[in-house]
Amino acid sequence: MAGVRSRNQKKESNTGLLLVVLLALVGLGAWNYHRNVAVERSVKPGPYASVPTKDLDVLIAAYRSEVDALKARGGTGLRATAHSTSGVGNGVREFERVQRTTQKTREAGYEISEREGAIAAIENEKSRRAASGEGGTPWMLFLKRAFTVTL
Repeated sequence: MAGVRSRNQKKESNTGLLLVVLLALVGLGAWNYHRNVAVERSVKPGPYASVPTKDLDVLIAAYRSEVDALKARGGTGLRATAHSTSGVGNGVREFERVQRTTQKTREAGYEISEREGAIAAIENEKSRRAASGEGGTPWMLFLKRAFTVTL
């Protein structure tokens, strides 16, 4: 009889310990979940945060086609060369032509840089959403928030 009582006491002891560990894990998971939600809310939203996820790929494709069109028009890599002229008037006109060509090349380069910057910002938004679990199932987002140490 003493052996049966000893086994029952061990089972109750193990069950109690298991219950304490389980409650501690649930408490830590809840604390971590709320901490990660607070971190997510403190992050300043980017310029494309309000754009639906499915439209981000459409925007990237549109910007890439604009960049390709600008490059095809010869927007970059053009080098203005001055031709030798005779006379002051012809020299001034040649100088102005070179200046206009150089300015057009610079402006095209600025436009290409702006589009490429937008593409990079959209891709950053996509990777941020993928890392935070947005767009996935609500359970996956919950589990990520509850069990991830840092977001």
